[in-house]
Amino acid sequence: MVTNRELIDAALESLHPLRRDDGVKFGNVSAAVASSNERIYRGVNLFTPAGAAQICAEKMAFGAMATAGEYVAAKVVAVWRPRGGDDAHVVPPCGWCREFISQLAPTGHETMVVLGEQECVPVSQLLPRNLWPGPLVSAGR
Repeated sequence: MVTNRELIDAALESLHPLRRDDGVKFGNVSAAVASSNERIYRGVNLFTPAGAAQICAEKMAFGAMATAGEYVAAKVVAVWRPRGGDDAHVVPPCGWCREFISQLAPTGHETMVVLGEQECVPVSQLLPRNLWPGPLVSAGR
């Protein structure tokens, strides 16, 4: 099985941040996905100043996995390096990516999210109220 450290290192290898003067950002967040076949796929973020046209690194990594013909992810990690900084940080996926990751998983499977070298949790633990409530109880109907 791909270790958390191996996945973090793969994401760090793709971390090549660039910020243009107009605010467009490339690659200051990088992600790596380990498929159920233990192959690693990478992606980086592409952010625009308006935000609506941005693509998160996790989505790009999942896209690389699907492009290669794989569709089940075992683990995912994202790393970030602040502008002008030397230290990189493991970061949890944003809310949109949490939902995206959970919806891509086949029934009965949960993708694990790496939160550090020694920490990994199922994506459902990062989603608030991720299960649908039961049916409404009708009184006398």
